[in-house]
Amino acid sequence: MSDLQKLQAAARGMRLLFVEDNDALRANAAKLFKKLFTYVDIAADGEEALRMFKQNSPDLLIADIKMPKMDGIELCKKIRTLAPDMQIIVMSAYDNKEYLVELIKLKISSFIKKPLTLTELVQALEETLKIVKKQKEEAFLHSQQEYVFNNQSSMVLMMNEDELLLANKEFLDFFEVQDLQEFKQKHKSVESNFVNEEGFLPPAEKIDWFDGLSENDKKLFNVKMEQKKNNPKHFVLNVKRVSLKGESVLLTFDDVSDLKLYDKTQAKKKEPGEIQTNPIEFLEVLRRNGAKVHLHNYYKGLSITNDALVVEIADGKVLLKTNYLQQKAIQYERKTLILSETFPNAILCEKMEKIVFKEQLVEFSELRFIQTSPVLRKTIRVVPEDEHKVTLFINGTIFRADVSIEDISMDAIKIKTNAMPAGLTLGTTVFVDLVLIMDKRPFSLNLEAILFRQSELKNSFSFVFTFMLKPEQKSELLKYITKRQMAIIREFKGIQHGRE
Repeated sequence: MSDLQKLQAAARGMRLLFVEDNDALRANAAKLFKKLFTYVDIAADGEEALRMFKQNSPDLLIADIKMPKMDGIELCKKIRTLAPDMQIIVMSAYDNKEYLVELIKLKISSFIKKPLTLTELVQALEETLKIVKKQKEEAFLHSQQEYVFNNQSSMVLMMNEDELLLANKEFLDFFEVQDLQEFKQKHKSVESNFVNEEGFLPPAEKIDWFDGLSENDKKLFNVKMEQKKNNPKHFVLNVKRVSLKGESVLLTFDDVSDLKLYDKTQAKKKEPGEIQTNPIEFLEVLRRNGAKVHLHNYYKGLSITNDALVVEIADGKVLLKTNYLQQKAIQYERKTLILSETFPNAILCEKMEKIVFKEQLVEFSELRFIQTSPVLRKTIRVVPEDEHKVTLFINGTIFRADVSIEDISMDAIKIKTNAMPAGLTLGTTVFVDLVLIMDKRPFSLNLEAILFRQSELKNSFSFVFTFMLKPEQKSELLKYITKRQMAIIREFKGIQHGRE
């Protein structure tokens, strides 16, 4: 490819404004330029060139200095006020110091001395068109970023330390202002509009505002802000650093008011132990923000918690990405708990739809908020080995049915049976005989226990009994639970070597 062909490719789609008062030179140069540029405007003097510039907004200007009506220097000055970044090539038969000083002040792209040579012209155009192309790419990128920024359904704000830099239309509309300057006149700061309420980020006087946020990059916060008097809105605030040094942050406010997660009036109407809000909608907010959640499971009583990302939400199902060990814990329990700093309560995912170990994905359905959570357990519970034995005595009579231990702690035991014992009600005192295995040897434990909670499952019944231990029993059971927990840890670690 020749130099002219390369130049033609670089100038494709661009508009040139060429100004020259010499008729012959203007005509000859115009023939060349029209072969290179898609659009070419030709002017014979500075005034005509300025009119064409205002009318057509060219990408590049090539101008002579000595011209009637308005010379090249004056034309360049006027264009600089209209388009500070315009690329300008100046031609002149004169190269005196006065002209050159003026041209340097005007930051022209290139200076070509007459008479023109094709080599000099091509070289000047190649270098200048590279700059024009880069400017157009940056302008396009900026316009796209501005479009995305202003067409977000969320409120978006950029801050540098305590200074507000940018705000999108959603933010300005919420505060009923035309621009940031008007916002600054009407409001002390963004955080001064925060409502001081339990569970929400407090106003400025109660926190170290910017430092606190920038140190928690990508963390989510609950924020309540006043739009109009007595009409506060609930937002999930996402914080992202937008510079390497972390001095600037992008704040995204997602309006989740309709979910009524912290609505005290609604809370009074809800059934005990449960929150009626659909957690799918709230998880969608986290998915859009790319925020991490925490998954919590138990493997035979061993607490397993790892980070996860919400990958997809569709048809009432949520697809999560987490690590292999969490997947194995989920595979064992067939359910999981999702936790986040922004949730009022944990989300219970009751039905595991699928698990893909290779892609670290797991899908759930049947999601609901719960008020009580096993995450809040104060004591360690362990699932005993399969060889354990348990006998239940109710009102002095042995209960003859299939009985097994689901888990045991230092103050409670959970027992599963295949039948409902007669005469067993909450508060009933029973006797429980246990045979557990410790150091490959059996040891017995006799407990006087009280029924604390019971539930009916699909094909079985579950009972939680609380008990008080004698000093010697406490020592033995603590030793058993500690050793059993270590055995479960070793077993779970061994899963890492058996990837599916």
